[in-house]
Amino acid sequence: MRDYFVSKSRKSVAVIKSAKAGRDSLYLNDKYFKGLYNRILYLKFAPESEEWALLSDNSDGSYAIHFSDGRTFGPFFFDTSQGVPGILLGKNAKNWAFYFVDAKTGKKKLLVNNDERKEDFMGDIGLVKEDGQEYFSWFSMEARTVYLNKLLLE
Repeated sequence: MRDYFVSKSRKSVAVIKSAKAGRDSLYLNDKYFKGLYNRILYLKFAPESEEWALLSDNSDGSYAIHFSDGRTFGPFFFDTSQGVPGILLGKNAKNWAFYFVDAKTGKKKLLVNNDERKEDFMGDIGLVKEDGQEYFSWFSMEARTVYLNKLLLE
């Protein structure tokens, strides 16, 4: 075993085992094989569910995001000098956000459900719940004015 991650409910444990040729095996609850992935950097469970997303390193400077329902996004090219960027998951991992510094341009990028946001993203995003609704919320700047952005999730 190389690493493990536990869901908030503690019903699921994702176990990462090193496999051959720089690939990792993913098992849930140490018995359900979920697949082989290029080097897994981390796995995150969605709040209030057992759905998950993981970030894999493709060894060529690119990275990909894989979801428990089979969706895959990438390749992404980001600067890891300040750490590995985080994935923010909404309920059941249906909605997701990913923010990183682009390796080519040095600019901060924010992707929400794989769509790049055009606002001048300031560097962090949160999941907010108000009145039974879920939002992604972040700050952006335009002409020296700071804005609070809220995106309602389905």
